[in-house]
Parts: sequence; structure tokens; C-alpha cells
Amino acid sequence: MVNAWILFRILTGLALIVVGIAAAILPVVPGIPLIILGITFGFTWHPKGLRLWRRLKAFVLRRLPWRRRTRT
Repeated sequence: MVNAWILFRILTGLALIVVGIAAAILPVVPGIPLIILGITFGFTWHPKGLRLWRRLKAFVLRRLPWRRRTRT
């Protein structure tokens, strides 16, 4: 059974994802940060969602240019 806090997080996360998708289409508000916030808020309460979020974060951080070391 899902308690009220988890249900609130899921619904808020889904709402942020929907608004982020709409904002990505419209040039008023940047949509990608809203989508990321919705995924973070809505799906990290579950162990599988948290594991997926950590994998995605590690994947992105490995590919950032400032994280690469130069060989000397």
C-alpha cells in the first residue's frame, strides 16, 4: 500500500515531467530542468528508481568535459 507522502511525490513528479515536456516544446521556460526535477522527485523513493537515478547521474558525470584528466 502506498502512503500519502509517496503518492504526493509520484503525482508531483509526473506533473513536473508533463510541464517539462510542454515547456520543452514551447520557448517560454526551459523544459529539461523541470523534467530532471520531476524524475528526481517522483521516482527516487523506490529502490529501483533510486538505482536508475544513480546510474544515470554517474553516466552523465563521467562524460562531463571538466571531469576528464589530461595526461602529462
